[in-house]
Amino acid sequence: MIGVVVLLILAGIITAIAVPLHNTQVANDNATATAHTQSTAVARNATSVALTNATATAQTVATATAIASTYPFSATVKLDDPLSDNSHGSKWQSDSNCTFTNGAYHAKELSANTYYTCAAKNTNFSDFTYQVTMQIARGDFAGITFRGDDANSRYYSYIFAQDGSYILFLYTSGTHPKTLKSGTASQFNTGAGQSNDIGVVARGSSIALYANKQEIATVTDSTFSSGQIGTIVYNTGNAVEAVYSNLKVWTF
Repeated sequence: MIGVVVLLILAGIITAIAVPLHNTQVANDNATATAHTQSTAVARNATSVALTNATATAQTVATATAIASTYPFSATVKLDDPLSDNSHGSKWQSDSNCTFTNGAYHAKELSANTYYTCAAKNTNFSDFTYQVTMQIARGDFAGITFRGDDANSRYYSYIFAQDGSYILFLYTSGTHPKTLKSGTASQFNTGAGQSNDIGVVARGSSIALYANKQEIATVTDSTFSSGQIGTIVYNTGNAVEAVYSNLKVWTF
């Protein structure tokens, strides 16, 4: 009988020991499974975040590449001026030949065989895209100036005639400009009063000429590296007047 009691006691002790051991093993197994699940979730989350970041980076690079390779070649707009008045800080020249009229900027020259510039005196750009909508209301040649020092008649002058012929001049004084490029642009809308987006992309010594967002020609000249923007009209025997609006400058 004593032996039976001893056996029962031993069985109880073994059971008492075995149950905690079993429970501990189950707890350890559960903890291991939980840790594995959490580790897997963390790894998956890290992978997902990495893929998302990689995709975002690739999209950013693709966007930057697209911007850098497509006119106007920059997303940085430094000047956005409808040219309806003189309130955008550029200090456009205002006199009898350069006026804001009917919501646009007008430049004119009535004296024969001369030209007139209208500068934005509070501007100074180095590497940029400069674009403005121009209409030649009457007369022969009109266009834009850039990298200018208007007070000393030093600038580049990019002009068009109504028939689409163009010239890029370099002025180092008020007379005898140097012709850097000339030709005829099929991209230009010909005739009096027609609207054309005239543009120039200046980067270092490279100067690219545009009409209606299409490249016409590229030249290399390092005479001027920065300066004012403006407009210009030429009276070659007929009174000339041009109308300008929707000006933008992007910088690099």
